[in-house]
Amino acid sequence: MIDELNDGGSPIILNLNYDEEKIKFLDVEICRLIGKIGFTLYKEPSDRNTLLYSTSCNPPALKNSSPVSQFLRVLRNNLDDVKRDLQIETMRKVFLERGYHKQTLKKTLERAYEIFLKGSTRTKNTQITIPMTFHSASGNIIKCIKKRWAKLSTEKKH
Repeated sequence: MIDELNDGGSPIILNLNYDEEKIKFLDVEICRLIGKIGFTLYKEPSDRNTLLYSTSCNPPALKNSSPVSQFLRVLRNNLDDVKRDLQIETMRKVFLERGYHKQTLKKTLERAYEIFLKGSTRTKNTQITIPMTFHSASGNIIKCIKKRWAKLSTEKKH
């Protein structure tokens, strides 16, 4: 069937990989163990380090949450403690390459473990969301709105 699909004249070539012991799906590898199913993170050979640089011009909240979410992904998608610890160390090195500080990553990993072990403590967001395209001046706009919020929130609506 793969040969028929590849003979269609398309520049896209499909490959078929088959293994009776493990399945690779998205970023998880699921494997058959004695009496149970195991899982770990899987990284495509073509995968590149596309995580944000700490110095990028993205919103600080996005840059700060990226390491937490990536560490949580490692923690949640690993049944094997040895593989998990190796992948956490690899992830830590990737963030160091992207300019994140060791101490920040240490605290971030502690936070990820805390969330993983007791679940998320996220509360409902009561802040006002202002949809706008991110710009280097976005922080100044937000500061301006916060500074004048008392006045803005009491004005009559038209």
